[in-house]
Amino acid sequence: MFVRSACCVVLLIVGVRESHLFAAELVPPRLPGFERFYAPPAHPPKADAEEEGDDSEPIPLSPETGGRVLLSELNCVACHAVDEETRTRLASKQAPVLDTIGARVKPEWLRAYLLSPHTTKPGTTMPDLMEGLSESKRAEDAEALTHFLASTGGLTLTNPNPAAARKGAHLFRTSGCLACHDARGTDLRPLATSVPLPDLEKKYTTSGLMSFLKDPLKSRPSGRMPSLGLNDEEAASLAHFFVQDKNLSPTSKYLLFHGSWEKLPDFRELKPVGDGECFGFDLSVSGRANDYAIQFTALLNVQNDGEFQFWLGSDDGSRLVIDHDVVLDCDGIHPHQTVQGRKVLGAGQHQVVVEYFQGGGEATLEVQIKGPGLPQQPLSGLLSLEATPKPSTEEQPSFVIVPELAAKGKELFASMGCAACHVINVDGQRIASSLKVKPLVEVRPDSGCLAEHISGNHPRYGLNAAQRAALHLALKVPFEETLAEGVHRTLTTLNCYACHQRNGLGGAEAERDGAFESRQREMGNEGRLPPTLTGVGDKLRADWLRQILHHSSNDRQEYLVTRMPRYGATNVEPLVDQFRKLDQQPDPLPPADFTEPEYRVKAHGRLMVGGQSLSCIKCHDFGPHPSTGVRAINLTSMHKRLRPEWFYRYVLDPQAYRRGTRMPAPWPFGQTTVRNVLNADVNLQVQAVWLYLSDAEKAAVPAGLVREPIELKPTNEPILYRNFIEGAGSRGIGVGYPEGVNLAFDANEMRLAVIWHGAFIDASKHWTGRGQGFADPLGDDVLFLPQQSPLAILDALDQEFPATPARDRGFKFLGYRLDDSNRPTFRYSWNGLTISDTPLPVAREGQYPSLKRSLVFENAPDRADQTSRLWFRAASGKSITTERTGLYQIEGVWKIEVEDSQTVQPLVRKSGEQQELLIPVQLKNGKARIAVHYVW
Repeated sequence: MFVRSACCVVLLIVGVRESHLFAAELVPPRLPGFERFYAPPAHPPKADAEEEGDDSEPIPLSPETGGRVLLSELNCVACHAVDEETRTRLASKQAPVLDTIGARVKPEWLRAYLLSPHTTKPGTTMPDLMEGLSESKRAEDAEALTHFLASTGGLTLTNPNPAAARKGAHLFRTSGCLACHDARGTDLRPLATSVPLPDLEKKYTTSGLMSFLKDPLKSRPSGRMPSLGLNDEEAASLAHFFVQDKNLSPTSKYLLFHGSWEKLPDFRELKPVGDGECFGFDLSVSGRANDYAIQFTALLNVQNDGEFQFWLGSDDGSRLVIDHDVVLDCDGIHPHQTVQGRKVLGAGQHQVVVEYFQGGGEATLEVQIKGPGLPQQPLSGLLSLEATPKPSTEEQPSFVIVPELAAKGKELFASMGCAACHVINVDGQRIASSLKVKPLVEVRPDSGCLAEHISGNHPRYGLNAAQRAALHLALKVPFEETLAEGVHRTLTTLNCYACHQRNGLGGAEAERDGAFESRQREMGNEGRLPPTLTGVGDKLRADWLRQILHHSSNDRQEYLVTRMPRYGATNVEPLVDQFRKLDQQPDPLPPADFTEPEYRVKAHGRLMVGGQSLSCIKCHDFGPHPSTGVRAINLTSMHKRLRPEWFYRYVLDPQAYRRGTRMPAPWPFGQTTVRNVLNADVNLQVQAVWLYLSDAEKAAVPAGLVREPIELKPTNEPILYRNFIEGAGSRGIGVGYPEGVNLAFDANEMRLAVIWHGAFIDASKHWTGRGQGFADPLGDDVLFLPQQSPLAILDALDQEFPATPARDRGFKFLGYRLDDSNRPTFRYSWNGLTISDTPLPVAREGQYPSLKRSLVFENAPDRADQTSRLWFRAASGKSITTERTGLYQIEGVWKIEVEDSQTVQPLVRKSGEQQELLIPVQLKNGKARIAVHYVW
């Protein structure tokens, strides 16, 4: 192990600083929004690659707003006190949380960055806090701070993975990274509107960068680096693309075995399928995902005698053996688990063996050590293949934390002001800043950190003339801004304008235009560029806007490659109400005086959306069904996304909202081309479509969408279809009658489950492929009847109908009989009764067909003690009203007529939040009959 003394480090750093660091020209803080809108030369307010449809006038850009952007992004109020209202309105960018920075960032990079932040990371917003120090003092303090920060965690180094790096390169180009960052590894010129990327391979290890990319908001909660919702593989691929640990020397030997185990095997009895050398305990040498085992062997050299603590974590089983003694055992099939233990070691060399096997699922292996003079850190960095390890090269030096320097760095972190911006917790307590500076209102625009030439102990931001001028103005002018200016400032600081336009500002810059790709090139810019934010508060429902801003959305994934990032709820929540107040139009929907029940209005909407009318499905997906042409946004998501008032206005004139859109006007110039629906009334037609779409995923699939349908069409006699039917369960029996009325009977619950008009059923779901899922009724006017069996014995009129499954209550399905016209009678038994349930269609001239249902009860033994309390539930709903004797209206939508109602005396009662229509079953001579007529 190579240990570098502090004095050697100081000499090295001083030499580098004098010879190189000052030679480079200082790059001022790089803030994309400021550079785009406020830095000379003036940039045009519109994007160079103009997005179609946002030709609104941009809001005026006040110069003081640019200064406030800088106040926010440089986090001036972290040191300079302001009133709480100003602090809240500024929503400053919080510096990174440094709790575990030692596990992410290499200490060598930290040292160089602390010594000269603007040279190590050109364009950084972090100031140089040591500008006024002597060279020796500067180097000493930077070294102490480095040891303190490195003590927050240990690095895990991994071998490069070229295949993953290639995937990462593709992700970097397509997922949206290039909207904010320069094109790494290309000939494209760097842009002033790019967020700078340092030499990431010098800053991060692969695992450290992967951890950051998975959840950037954890360490950077202000959302300037948003989350792209990467999964583990994607985060790893991007990390390998950026970080290639090419200089890692192998520290372990390994033997690889293939097989399936539930416990660690006896490796002495196995023949390896491969062997080699690697750095640490690298599971990627297995070359496969599951069913393998690896035995790693290495040498550990320790400097001090004493008791050492070890941690072993894995998924699946693992074991740590030192000098032939089992120190830790984490064997078996399990998710990631960690065990810990201790072992006394003498100074010198020790043999280490780590055994591991992988069954299935995730594969992880971690080993850490802590001991005398040795903070907790990964064991892999302390191993070697040789008894006397060679000194590390400068390209990959070892770094050993010196506790005394770490303690000094902790004190400096508080006294220099680092803790004013950065959160860091030590032993559960946050370090507080002891730096004292003037309140912001007392800051002189031409002095201190804002002066052209920094002197004394003031931090150096490297501001250019335009930035200083903007800050001067922001400090001089009272903090007053309109709601629109506040929204603009938020979109600027979060760099939303890199992708989106709003009110004529922002959108993809010409140099970045090629970074936005589409899966549907036929859609042009609409399928390639993120949507405009102009009028978004009028367009989207508040709950959906909140969902998108907080958690992102994949509604456009069928055509838009660029991902919508997540910025964190606290950073974007104010925009929900601000967008609504700025954008929402006051005009309500015009009244829709439908003369038909709602289910029939929805049928009209379904007809117009389908392929026989407006053909919306030619471009728009519908639920799980892809469109017949390009894959535009899913129609079943419209109701949860859009405000109905906006939808109404948009479909009347799409070009007014998105100039150049490929969306045709369904009702051009306020006229309809569909003359046979709803009396050609445009208002009613639009609202019928919206009402139909309000059923979202439950809406019946429009005609013409399912490719190669197998429609069952009853002509001269009924068709029976036994299969999984939506609403009728796994033992559904569908019946389609030539009269144009259909039903589905549930043979599990012995109930009439669904009735509808028109087309019967599409059998393609079950007669092609694997035949999975439930077939939907193909027609319209679909009514779903109560889900439980309609028969029950009630001891009191306030007793609820049982929710217990029919079979558990003793019901037994006896099949069905067919009459001379092949019309079925369903038969089942229960409680000594045999029930014959016969539905029959009723054709009505000039009207929709209806359905009569007759239930005949037969009881061989006399069961009067129970059957006198037997009830049939004919209907249930939120409301049941009596139109006349025996005729009842259900929820104002459909009707049910009870035959011979004066004799059977139906009862309407309230049960919970519902009303129920009950008919008593009155057996006479062991028989009874009930007849009801469904009209809808």
